[in-house]
Amino acid sequence: MKKSMQNKVGIVTGAGNGIGRASAIAFSEAGAKVIVSDISEDAGYETVKIIQEQGGEAHFVKCNVAKEEEVKNLINETLETFGKLDWAHNNAGIGAPTGSVTEIDTERWRRVIDVTLTGTFLCLKHEIPAMLESGGGAIVNTASTGGLVGTPGLTPYISAKHGVNGLTKSARIRIW
Repeated sequence: MKKSMQNKVGIVTGAGNGIGRASAIAFSEAGAKVIVSDISEDAGYETVKIIQEQGGEAHFVKCNVAKEEEVKNLINETLETFGKLDWAHNNAGIGAPTGSVTEIDTERWRRVIDVTLTGTFLCLKHEIPAMLESGGGAIVNTASTGGLVGTPGLTPYISAKHGVNGLTKSARIRIW
């Protein structure tokens, strides 16, 4: 594979499994240095191990994206470890139990919104200045098809993913 991301540094949130892990590995295979971020240390370190076994360069930073101080630490540790930030894949998110909107537990609603939507906002808020300082970059926010259609019974997840799409569109600035 062509090393199109050679000397580029980026962050993948929710990189402990699934799409996030696949993204982190793909960016590494393209030559990027990857900050693997997840709330699960075991899963995050496993992703780093996979990348390193394939000859890539990766570093794990535990981060709950719903907490601003942890997001600030994620950005700071990225800059301390690799010296810059060129790209990010804001992928962290959680689902919710299915049920009617009248049955959804309010605390679970808040948790899904906090991680999936507010977490994406906090990442953007702190990634953009770091990228501008590094000369620009690119950010991808994961919304899934849940950000495009309504699905009865998945109200918190669908609402958060629609919010990620709206946030992405409204926050769009040219940073490269």
